[in-house]
Amino acid sequence: MTVNTCTLALIDANLGLVNHYCGYDVLASQLPSRVYKLAENRLLLSNTSQATVRCHGLHNGTVITPDELQVVLQLDCDCDMTAAINHISFVRGFCHAHLNITEMLKPWYALNLTVLAYFFDAHE
Repeated sequence: MTVNTCTLALIDANLGLVNHYCGYDVLASQLPSRVYKLAENRLLLSNTSQATVRCHGLHNGTVITPDELQVVLQLDCDCDMTAAINHISFVRGFCHAHLNITEMLKPWYALNLTVLAYFFDAHE
């Protein structure tokens, strides 16, 4: 027996089941270009085509060009990030010369919580 849910309808891209099991509103506007501070040293770049990261003590700046609409970056030392009209500064200690800036700026990718919730029960 197949149990149909909104999550499965979305994963299967079944419009009939989506209409039956899901409630949704369609927004006809563009995703705004923003930078959100998720944690002390994590940022979510949303619909940002380019950002510049400057880490004090390391280099003049690194330009990041996200390959997805939303990416998460973790900055592990004293860095500034500028993206569009957003400027965020972190004070987390001096950036040492041995820090691998390329590894630090490797993006993480966001995944919709509704999709993840389907694969785990409430106690996990």
